[in-house]
Amino acid sequence: DNKKNVLVGGISGIWLLRTNMPQLIISEPDVRTIMVDERDVLWIGRYDNGIVCYQLSYTQGVINTRKLTEWKTSYTQDHSRVLIRGDNNTVWYGTRFSGLYQLQLKDSIKALKHFDAQTGLSSDFVQSLCLLPNSKLLVGTADGLDMIDVPAFYAVSTAVHKKFNFSSKINQIKFSDDGRLWMATDDGILNLAITQLESDKNPQAELLITAIKAKGIENNKNLPDGYGFKYNQNTVTFWFASPTFINENNMLYTWVLEGSGDNNWSDPAHTNTAGFADLNPGKYIFKAKMIDGANGKTISTAQYNFIIRKPFWKQYWFIALLVLLSALFLYRLLKLREKNIAEREAQKTELQKLKADNYQYQLEIEQVVSYFASSINQKNSIDELLWDVARNCIARLGFEDCVIYLVDDRRNVLVQKAAWGHKTNTENKIINPIDIPVGRGIVGAVAKSGKAEIVADTGKDHRYLIDDDIRLSEIAVPIIDDGKVIGVIDSEHPQKNFYTERHLQILVTIASLCADKIDKIKAEQLTREKEIEVLKLQKDLATSQLTTLRAQMNPHFIFNALNSIQQFILQGNVEEANRYLSRFSKLQREILNNSTQQFITLEKEIEILTLYLQLEELRFGHTFTYQVSIGSNIETAEIRIPTMIIQPFIENAIWHGLMAKAGGKKLTIDFALTEDDFLICTIKDNGIGRAASELLKEVRPGQDKHQSRGLSLVYDRLGMLQQQYKQQFQADVSDIREDSTVAGTQVVLTMYTGD
Repeated sequence: DNKKNVLVGGISGIWLLRTNMPQLIISEPDVRTIMVDERDVLWIGRYDNGIVCYQLSYTQGVINTRKLTEWKTSYTQDHSRVLIRGDNNTVWYGTRFSGLYQLQLKDSIKALKHFDAQTGLSSDFVQSLCLLPNSKLLVGTADGLDMIDVPAFYAVSTAVHKKFNFSSKINQIKFSDDGRLWMATDDGILNLAITQLESDKNPQAELLITAIKAKGIENNKNLPDGYGFKYNQNTVTFWFASPTFINENNMLYTWVLEGSGDNNWSDPAHTNTAGFADLNPGKYIFKAKMIDGANGKTISTAQYNFIIRKPFWKQYWFIALLVLLSALFLYRLLKLREKNIAEREAQKTELQKLKADNYQYQLEIEQVVSYFASSINQKNSIDELLWDVARNCIARLGFEDCVIYLVDDRRNVLVQKAAWGHKTNTENKIINPIDIPVGRGIVGAVAKSGKAEIVADTGKDHRYLIDDDIRLSEIAVPIIDDGKVIGVIDSEHPQKNFYTERHLQILVTIASLCADKIDKIKAEQLTREKEIEVLKLQKDLATSQLTTLRAQMNPHFIFNALNSIQQFILQGNVEEANRYLSRFSKLQREILNNSTQQFITLEKEIEILTLYLQLEELRFGHTFTYQVSIGSNIETAEIRIPTMIIQPFIENAIWHGLMAKAGGKKLTIDFALTEDDFLICTIKDNGIGRAASELLKEVRPGQDKHQSRGLSLVYDRLGMLQQQYKQQFQADVSDIREDSTVAGTQVVLTMYTGD
């Protein structure tokens, strides 16, 4: 339908296909064909009872149906065959005995047009329909194919159509995106270009070259005629066939490759593949014929021109170029040899000098970096780390000042966090600190690009920002953590061209060490915060658990239980009093024994619930029944759940749902285990419902407030369990409705039972 629902018609009616179970939405006998139009009207063609229409409507995923009208042909017990949409809110309807109808639904179904054998249709038995993009209607009948020009027949009194006799029943018609028709007939599959139906002739079989294969070319049917294959693509295979598969067994094929030296046609055969290996460079014409085996006549021909190119190394221009390049290469080789001999001695001397300088350079860098790494590793806070780096940049690198910025993501600015030199005093405080927007100035540009910069002359850089004084050179290196710029190390100097690649290499390494250390400090802080949060959560959960367990048994229940025992004794019913007292004491003992445990087995929880239900059943004089069911895949001794988490919901169902109701009272408790280790406990009662229970509380104010507090504690406990274990612990309460009337209350308790 228009909502992407899948509807299935069958003997018993219309079914809505669901993943869990099909749902019968309309009962109609012997459904033959169905179709939903643009107005969400469901058209049903019945086997021998004509058409019936239903209006579909949708409410929160539910399909509602309303019967609109029925319509039958004049033929007694006519059989429905096919229904499709037409233009302008019309429907085309094909039958077995009375031909084709154009229908329209307003207040009722009206037949706008009727076509049968007497009005020019090839047969009264309409088997298939297909409306083409040009609004022409293809009608497949028991005797062939008709094409009705729908726009044309609106202008004249009779239908404008063509007949195509295929001497076979057309069972189904489909129009493909490539402009061809596929028709399933009793004699096989028929495939035609739609342009063939536009001519006045009956469509004829045509031979097509369907695919060409060569090295690097797999079954490509789109190669242009005259295509030039490479020299190593000289093994070519052709596939050819007629897309009309009717009477395929009578079709024979023969072929020839002109230009290969063999101009003889192959013997006619059913084989529709021809391969040619190791073809020499040159021009070729491949020709194929399709022959009717019954009479030997040629039905259709196909032809393809192609070229096998010469390899480039056999062409004259390549040979001449190769000779020229060889001569140039020899000349160049001689000159290079003379130059290399002259330069080799000079390079040896220079290399020794460079090695000595480089060893000294690397040693200095390693010593400075080693000092910074050791110093940084000893710091336990970000502020202490940054001040130490700023101070050592001056002490170890000979800088006059050093300022370290960190990015404030909320304001998108760089904040001065540590500095040494002109911007500080002896108390680790920055004098007149400033904030720099990301992207502004040299520091902001480095923070934005993530690339370090050395500015040899700040007077020539328009980005330079004056802080406390003008300085002529500057170096800025980003501090990058996990691909993100978190800060910048910046230094300025009054001399031009002061900073070197050595400074840059050292600062880049220091920035990397800072990023790693900052990340570790943040991780340690986060770990400590998480540990504190977990300890607090565990404490709150333990407190909530004990509070909840203390609130499980309603004082009214304990008082009434003891009162019931007293009544049994006064009545002389010692046996019943002993049974009640024994169960009551066992229930209290189980509650106390498990009060210190956060989780107990499902087996023990069901045992406690059963004791409680037996006591309530005795106390209320067997006025309600209960049933506990457990899924077959549940091992009650293995599954653990929070202690006494279910009892408050059962108590609430009995006291506020069932006891306030007249007539039969029933309580069911179902346990089911999902594939992803969630235990689903469903509690259902057929009591008065939530709204009526709230009204009773208003009439009798102040009664049984303990129960409400008990449920509130359970909800808090579920929330803390969900936060602690990062899994689902929740309870959903809803009304049970029958025919828009509240018929009870349902509680669905979901608890994770995995490790």
